[in-house]
This record gives sequence, C-alpha cells and structure tokens, in this order.
Amino acid sequence: MARTNDSSLQQEIYAWLKANQYAYLATCDKKQPRVRPVVLFYIDDRFWVVTFSGDSKVQQIADNGAIEVCLPLTEAGHTGYIRFSGNARIWRDQTEKREAM
Repeated sequence: MARTNDSSLQQEIYAWLKANQYAYLATCDKKQPRVRPVVLFYIDDRFWVVTFSGDSKVQQIADNGAIEVCLPLTEAGHTGYIRFSGNARIWRDQTEKREAM
C-alpha cells in the first residue's frame, strides 16, 4: 500500500473496513479475555457492532468497556491485520438501533 500521509492511510483503512467488515472483538470477562468474530460497521466517525442484548459480550462491555478489535487483511496473496483498542459502550437509542438493522 502506498502511503503519502496519515490522512490517506486513515482513508485507506476506512475504505477497507467498509469492504471487509468481519473482525475479531476482544472483551474482558473478569480477568479472562474473550475473543469472537463480529461484523464491524464504521458510521458517523464511530465503530459499531450490532448484537443481541442477551449476548455475553454485552454484559462484558457493560462491566468493563475496554475492548480491542483485530481486522484481518488479505490482498494479492499477502496477509496482515489492523488492530485497535478503545472503550466501548452499550447504545440504547431505539431509533438508531432500528436504523442499524
């Protein structure tokens, strides 16, 4: 990938996310890390994961919002990944939840 500056790299990453939404989400279950595949969305300068409210990852995020995401990359026979961390929160706005589905 040719990179000219941070802004072009950021745009390249966002374009890749839109085309390849499958990622791995890591949450904390007390002192045990938990990793699972999710579908990642990038909308309005935020990353989103849509899931059922009863899933264990929802409770894990409610208890500890520290998460990490790993997005595998493959292109022209080469592999790699994009990894980032942050603080997640549970979004309860019903209108936005309906729009995401």
